[in-house]
Amino acid sequence: MTKILIVDDDETICSTLKELLERYEFKVKLAYNAWSALEILQEENFDVVVADLLLTGMNGIDLLSTIKRTSPNTVVIIITAYGSIPSAVEAIKKGASDYICKPFRVEDLVIAIKRALAEAKSRSLNEHIFSCLSHELRREILVLLTEKRSLKFSELVKILQVDDPPRLSFHLRVLKKMGLITQDKSKSYRITAFGIEAVKLLCYKS
Repeated sequence: MTKILIVDDDETICSTLKELLERYEFKVKLAYNAWSALEILQEENFDVVVADLLLTGMNGIDLLSTIKRTSPNTVVIIITAYGSIPSAVEAIKKGASDYICKPFRVEDLVIAIKRALAEAKSRSLNEHIFSCLSHELRREILVLLTEKRSLKFSELVKILQVDDPPRLSFHLRVLKKMGLITQDKSKSYRITAFGIEAVKLLCYKS
């Protein structure tokens, strides 16, 4: 059963979210400030932490940073009634899996939780993929095919401005072997569903 820690200094919101999320068969625990949350996290492991951005004492971003230092695999979702683009960007940079503005439907939070958990699982299962994608040209190929969907070898050479076609061919074979791209009957390269997920995960890590 997925364990979730909700951190919000509004006890009514905490209780309401707990009741609603438990209907989805999540196991939920509450903390009313960041310090209590950290104490609980020292004693128990949680799959997901849902934290308000504006907490008394330590705010949600600082709590997020602390959690990611001590437990990098814990999914953290930030919720706030005072959303802004800068705060959202900062939260994502610090490792938040999602950023949700109040008021929101519990269904939206459940979707965010499930999506974040699936992405975390993918990151764990495919860590070797990211090692392979540490090569800049392979990343460029994937991003380009995500945008264009289908390109022939000659088009890739031209767009990527590759001076050494055999080098490009080598990296395309590596990506095909990993299942990130494929070739259709016309010999055009296409990104696979797995490749699209890899691009998404790369964006989260950046």
